[in-house]
Amino acid sequence: MNHILPTNNEIAAILPIYTASGNSTQLLLTNGEEVFSPFKAATIIRRLAYRQTIDLLALKAKATQITQSTIWQPLVLAPDLVLVPLKTRNPKISGDATGGYINFPHIVSIKSIEKSTRLHLTGNHFVTSLWKLTTVQMHLRQAHLFLLNEAFTKDRTQLLQDKLLRMWLENPSNNFAELLRIYAMNRI
Repeated sequence: MNHILPTNNEIAAILPIYTASGNSTQLLLTNGEEVFSPFKAATIIRRLAYRQTIDLLALKAKATQITQSTIWQPLVLAPDLVLVPLKTRNPKISGDATGGYINFPHIVSIKSIEKSTRLHLTGNHFVTSLWKLTTVQMHLRQAHLFLLNEAFTKDRTQLLQDKLLRMWLENPSNNFAELLRIYAMNRI
């Protein structure tokens, strides 16, 4: 790839677009900028996975297992790069990609607009999905579910400790020894 990809946290969205030179990709950045790439969105995704040393096929297989969905799967490439697939355009030519990816942590708000959904992203970007709000919400839930199930989220031990502490603080009458046993068995 001839250009350097933005860092994970800088990416708000990856969208397929048509340009004068053909099928390209628009990257919306959290600082409000837009970057255009001559590469297809799928190539950008592969490069991001490669940068994270992630086997994309294995990740998609795990997404299928967790979400029970074989298409339009969320891609958890890192805790700060959770890509939610959304239909963002109609194809001009059969076989053209119709889906873009929104980086889950950078969704500010979502709003139903007739038969589509408008997402407000960090960087004051607005992206319209051709799906209804309920479909977008389902994909956001799947991404959240996948993120919660991923072992690589920063430090699983710390997440477990935080959850244990929250459980005890929410209800101090919980048997602390039992909570520790559950923690030790990694069931929290």
